Amino acid sequence: MAAIQVKDVAEELHERICARARATGQTISQCELELLAEEFGGPTFMEWSAQIEEREPVDLTGVDVAEIIREGREEHKNGSTARS
Repeated sequence: MAAIQVKDVAEELHERICARARATGQTISQCELELLAEEFGGPTFMEWSAQIEEREPVDLTGVDVAEIIREGREEHKNGSTARS
């Protein structure tokens, strides 16, 4: 596994990282790895945008999207996940 070392971290930022690690019961390294994974674990905005551009368009002619959203919210509120 590779190693990363970060130098010249501002004291305030270091304190915030330490506080977050303590609050989550993690070591500083675990906290930093989690933050790096969140930031760099998925596609960049440009990569994501390119993936979206490659998809076929969806024809929503005659579809009441607002009604579908309302139904989904109602199902979520009632604890149901099955659509009729």
